[in-house]
Amino acid sequence: MNSKILISMFFALLLVVLVSATFTISPTVLTFTPSDNSKTFDIENTHETDLLDVTLTDSFTITGEDGYEVVFEFTGNLKDIPATESSTITVSPSEAIDFTNFEFGQIYSSDLTVNDGTEDQIITVQIENNNICSATQGSLEVSISDIESVTEFGDDDKWYLFNEINIEVEIENTNNDEKIKDVKLEWGIYDESSNEWIIELDEEDEFDLKDDDEEIVIINFVLSEKELDVDFEDLSGGDYTLYVRAIGDEQEDPEFEVCDFDSDTIEIVVDSDFVIVEDLEMPETVQCGENLEINAELWNIGEDEQDDVLLLVRNSELGISERITVGDIKDFDNEKLTFIIPIPEDAEEGFYNLIFELFDEDNENFENEDDDKSNFVKQIELSGSCAPLSSVDISASLESDSVAGKEMDVEVTLTNRGDETTTYEILINDYDLWASLESVDPESVSLAPGESKKVMITLKPNKDVEGDREFLVQILYNGNINEQRINVPVEPSQGFSLTGSAIGENLKENWFIWLIGALNVILVILIILVAVRVARR
Repeated sequence: MNSKILISMFFALLLVVLVSATFTISPTVLTFTPSDNSKTFDIENTHETDLLDVTLTDSFTITGEDGYEVVFEFTGNLKDIPATESSTITVSPSEAIDFTNFEFGQIYSSDLTVNDGTEDQIITVQIENNNICSATQGSLEVSISDIESVTEFGDDDKWYLFNEINIEVEIENTNNDEKIKDVKLEWGIYDESSNEWIIELDEEDEFDLKDDDEEIVIINFVLSEKELDVDFEDLSGGDYTLYVRAIGDEQEDPEFEVCDFDSDTIEIVVDSDFVIVEDLEMPETVQCGENLEINAELWNIGEDEQDDVLLLVRNSELGISERITVGDIKDFDNEKLTFIIPIPEDAEEGFYNLIFELFDEDNENFENEDDDKSNFVKQIELSGSCAPLSSVDISASLESDSVAGKEMDVEVTLTNRGDETTTYEILINDYDLWASLESVDPESVSLAPGESKKVMITLKPNKDVEGDREFLVQILYNGNINEQRINVPVEPSQGFSLTGSAIGENLKENWFIWLIGALNVILVILIILVAVRVARR
């Protein structure tokens, strides 16, 4: 039984040797682009003694868009190819290929069969339109003049998912005599690595260009799944090519088409851990004391699932700090929330910024690879049922050194935010535990609407004071009072000074210590004198 198996295996191997390939083909892929008129491949006779005859596929064609066909012809020796030698075959279209019938970036192919009577070998012949403008340029010039990312994160040439992008494009007719009709502006984003459009070429605008005229078009879009022609998870990240193309008719003959394009390389970042607020819906105006309803859509635009996501909404002026538990969000998925933010009854009318911050399971603010934090700002207006609006703004700055025991100057700026001229009285309080008030200059000011004036406050910190200290500035006007606490850092006294005034002041405050010191000096001198006299005797 074993001998039969061995004999069968021997004959099987012998058969493989006998029917093994008697020729090889190189290369096995031929690609025609707009710059190619023909391509060649070699047929090598691998037999050591016999001549080689081969045949090729009859009526070899490749079909483009709308049924357009390219017929190929072959030249070269297919008969009696000598043993161990090669024959070069030239492949060329019977007529010039009209690449306008082949979409940019797409590959159209067909298999060419080479047969020696016993076996087939395949060559893939393909047509690739790598020229986004197949028509002549003519007098049409297109240029990308500016790219701007208007979102809180990302950059002009480095985009994250959901970035809002503005692209400024200039289209110019350089012909001084004729206009260009029916100019179509198109744009798209192409992945050179996969030969696929992630945003397919789409018409943005259509217009006529007068002779020697130009048009500026702003293309605005958001890098969302609605805009993309691929899913988020299919984006690998990296470099992509932004194409902008314009096509029009330059002459009276509509068949005379002109085309020009421009391109720029942009990077699309797919982060590992990044959750964002993609959309916020809320009233622009709300009354004081009411509840503000917010609808938020959060997106995990990273490759990893995120657990225990937390949303913090805050505004220090309104005393708002609301923590909303979001929970888990899968990679490239979203979560929609609806929640209420109470608005204080005693808030003042005006505009306020609500800050939205997203945190991960470790209570850390989400960051992308550029260290942009996942923080977003939305402005609201409080109007109605609110506290009276303050008519004065108060700001302060330290204008001198702040050293214990020495005078320091704090400059306070008052600005009238009301709509009528107002007199303001300046009072200073809550300083007496660490300083003395030397002066307030001036003690009152009269300000027209929008006018500002400066008030100089001079304080003298106590000698034993150091560290941060604060005092209260109170502004009285029309029966109202505005308050602002001012914090100042006080440095410790720099030690004893030998100026005359310092010595006099020190003598007054420490006269008893000085007296004891003087008596000690006199006593030492008397002892020395007595010792000298005794020594002489």
